[in-house]
Amino acid sequence: MELTPPAGLAAYADDTAARCEPRDLARAAEALSKAYRDGGDSRRAMRTAEGRAAYLQTRLPATWAAARAAFTAAAEALPRFQPSSMLDLCCGPGTAAWAATEVWPSLDLVNGFDRDRELLDHAREAARHAEHPSLARATWRAADVERELPPAEADLVSVCYGLNELDPRRRGAFLRAAWERTLGALVLVEPGTPEGFANILAARRALLRDGAQVAAPCPHGGDCPLEDSGEWCHFAQRVRRSRRTRDLKGGSLAYEDEKFSYLVATRLPVEPRPARILSAPRESKVEARLDLCTPEGGREALTVPRASERFREARKTEWGGVWPREAAAEEPTP
Repeated sequence: MELTPPAGLAAYADDTAARCEPRDLARAAEALSKAYRDGGDSRRAMRTAEGRAAYLQTRLPATWAAARAAFTAAAEALPRFQPSSMLDLCCGPGTAAWAATEVWPSLDLVNGFDRDRELLDHAREAARHAEHPSLARATWRAADVERELPPAEADLVSVCYGLNELDPRRRGAFLRAAWERTLGALVLVEPGTPEGFANILAARRALLRDGAQVAAPCPHGGDCPLEDSGEWCHFAQRVRRSRRTRDLKGGSLAYEDEKFSYLVATRLPVEPRPARILSAPRESKVEARLDLCTPEGGREALTVPRASERFREARKTEWGGVWPREAAAEEPTP
């Protein structure tokens, strides 16, 4: 499914970019892209007005789409979870909060914290374009979240593309503090890279030790079957992009696929979950093949023959979606 960023958020990004000289904006976009490709400090590339405008155009839509997909998975796994408060840590320009209010209209109180004051200014300005009232009255505060988190608690706590920017020596204490402030669910989103998944995997182990339950994407609370496999658990979300975004990124397609890894940890009861589809389904003339993470904690390759009544269902499944466990049992791989 292709997502389209909220009109207000896209309009604000366009207005910000329009205030920059096109040549300077293009240079800033290239520097930002290089920082992401090289695994460097992307925040360094956002120290100028042009760098921040480039981020709003080239990275914010994809980051929003990844957060939106992770929150949607959380809502599906926790159907009775209707948060009224949100704590957005490492919030940047408020990207995750925009995504969360679309998934949970019940949100009434939003607090965002980040150490970058300029990005917080963008969060405040962008929120004026939002339709959801909680964004219009949200608070965006400067804080060194790596050293000391605010004492506030919330039903929903999010860290979207933030763990990778923290000092590795401080991630454990930060994560523990974030979990202590979580009343309902903690949602972590990281880039869909081996490094991003390693951050998610370490967080998963620590949160399980602290008594959390995993609601998504894992259908179980045991050891990850991909650990030490040389592979990494990640998903993809397609997002529509504007002409200016395409031009700045040197692309021709009207969309891009953002790769991301995520984790939903919760204090709430978790019902039995179906298997999770770990990669894009593969289809041939005679069968469809699914790669599953199962509720038993294993990994299973499932083949659904064309003659099966579930073949049509298998064809329509999406990477990151779920597959009923009873369906997997009915169609074992030969």
